[in-house]
Amino acid sequence: MLGYPNGDLIGFYIFKLFPDSSSEAFLLKHFRQESVNKEEQTHSENNKRHQVQGKRSDDTEIALELAITRVEHGMQTIFVIKLHDLTEEKRAEKLKSEFVSAVSNELSTHLTSIRGALGLLVGGVRGTRREKGMTGHNVASDKAGRTTRLS
Repeated sequence: MLGYPNGDLIGFYIFKLFPDSSSEAFLLKHFRQESVNKEEQTHSENNKRHQVQGKRSDDTEIALELAITRVEHGMQTIFVIKLHDLTEEKRAEKLKSEFVSAVSNELSTHLTSIRGALGLLVGGVRGTRREKGMTGHNVASDKAGRTTRLS
């Protein structure tokens, strides 16, 4: 995922892998915590997750979810860090956002035209207004206006 050969990260300065300040703050917070009494420690307190920007061996950045677990082993504290590549999730999120934006724009354009036509009907542009059909036109015009404001 990060492109480092096996064994190259042993003894590696971890903050070089996560160069943004929020990642550093997240890691420091968990590295500095005092040992927690095992009876008081819950799974959610022990297994922390955070979205970070990771740095690959070729210096490109990658969106990651970082989970850190603190393990007390006698007098020794071990931190287990698990990384999950968020590239596909971010790409899908971007596509979804673009799709929703495009659909919203298309709907808004058509609804504006429909609303304008209904407004002309409600305003009686076709001649004399007939009260019998006007209730339906008024309702349609109101709903088109409301829907246009939503999109």
